[in-house]
Amino acid sequence: MLLGDIPPPPLRAKENWNTSLRFFEKARKSNFIHEIMYPLAKWTRERGNEILDKGVAFLQHIEDNVPILREALDDPRNDQPFIANFLMKLAPAVDMELNEEYQGFLRSLARR
Repeated sequence: MLLGDIPPPPLRAKENWNTSLRFFEKARKSNFIHEIMYPLAKWTRERGNEILDKGVAFLQHIEDNVPILREALDDPRNDQPFIANFLMKLAPAVDMELNEEYQGFLRSLARR
C-alpha cells in the first residue's frame, strides 16, 4: 500500500469464507499443495478469529453458529483437514449452500 492510502474495509464473514474456499480450491490444484496449505490454514484461522471478534453480526443464526465457529477454531492444527472442516461447518453460518457432492468432498478431507 502506498503511504497515506486509506486501507480497505475488512471483509465480512461471507466474503472471508468465500475467499478461503477459492484459495483452498486453487491450492488443491497446485504442485505446491503442502507448502501452501499451512499459511492458508493460518490465514483462515485468523479470519475465523476476526469473525468472532468483530463480525458475528454478519453470521446467520448467531446463537447457533458461534459455538460451531468456536468448535472449528478449537482444532489446533493448521492443515488441509482444518480448512475443509472450517469451510464445511461455516457454510450455513454465512448462508452458503454446498451441493451434496462438495459436502462429501469436504467431509472426506476433514477426516484425519
